[in-house]
Amino acid sequence: MSDASRIPREDQLRDLFRGTFRSLIRLEDSFLVELEISGEALRFEHPDPSEAYGRALLELVSRSR
Repeated sequence: MSDASRIPREDQLRDLFRGTFRSLIRLEDSFLVELEISGEALRFEHPDPSEAYGRALLELVSRSR
């Protein structure tokens, strides 16, 4: 059995966000993921788009508890 983890594709990540996902924007030196949760706009910025998505997903998960 392998210990390797599978990293989801971008479209799979967007599916996890459901209706909260607003946009992925490429900035000069980073990427910005925008979500909206209960009317609150949230922004997650990082040079690596997968990290920006990951930070957004962690926030979404932490709010769902």
